[in-house]
Amino acid sequence: IQVIGLSIDKIGEHDRNVTAKAKVLYVERSMSNLKKEHNITINYITQDRVPKGLNNSSVIPVLKDGRRYKAFLQKDKSGYYKPSLRGKSFR
Repeated sequence: IQVIGLSIDKIGEHDRNVTAKAKVLYVERSMSNLKKEHNITINYITQDRVPKGLNNSSVIPVLKDGRRYKAFLQKDKSGYYKPSLRGKSFR
């Protein structure tokens, strides 16, 4: 994917609601009929620091506008895509 729009809202002391618009550049496998060139919305909540007791791989990174990622996503009932591998969802 390539991030083409990004909104980050603070929803608590350390929580962030991330909403990203992304263009699909390549699809290896899809259960949601996702195709190359589709524009999708990715939405998730993450933390800006690693909570005590969790390791760094559990925290979903905040995406950067304009950057390309290999993404592992799952479509939810509302039509948004969510990270499916927690902290390893974007590479």
